[in-house]
Amino acid sequence: MAIRVVNHAAAYLGIAQANLVNLLNPEAIILGGSIPSMCSTYVQTATKVMKQRSMMALSAGIAVDTAVLSEIGGALGAINFALDRHFSFTMIQ
Repeated sequence: MAIRVVNHAAAYLGIAQANLVNLLNPEAIILGGSIPSMCSTYVQTATKVMKQRSMMALSAGIAVDTAVLSEIGGALGAINFALDRHFSFTMIQ
């Protein structure tokens, strides 16, 4: 029963990933949170569904990985965005 629930949830994630691929054509998809980092079956199932439901030419080269920075990844991304937005290397030199 639990495996069926995980596969069902992963299938919905795969559908969302396929929509993302078809609309934005990203180079990589990084999955954050506790479930993808602890359950490789979840990530594999979602990736399989994504490849089945997205355009083959778009999804062929996409890497699907789990986040390395876990809890602080979002904060680091926000800091990076703010620094890129308000500072430039020409200002520092």
